[in-house]
Amino acid sequence: MRVLLTIARLGLPPLLGQSTGASLSETVVDPLGAAVPVALVTAVNAAAMTNPAGFYSLRPLAIGRYMVKIEKAGFRRERYNDVG
Repeated sequence: MRVLLTIARLGLPPLLGQSTGASLSETVVDPLGAAVPVALVTAVNAAAMTNPAGFYSLRPLAIGRYMVKIEKAGFRRERYNDVG
């Protein structure tokens, strides 16, 4: 079974007084660096599918720390705790 690899970033606003939301966007890739299309990315109550290039974007999210899961048939499910 192949392994998913991603580097998740939580885009926080520079000044909290200007915004109440954040977003989580990145590209899901396999260990060889190839994009993983149509992977399900979930953070709390938000979910998105990756596009053909493996990119996803979850927004708006409340500012905070999240547990993020990435799932795709044929790959091991990945879980990242305390993303933010």
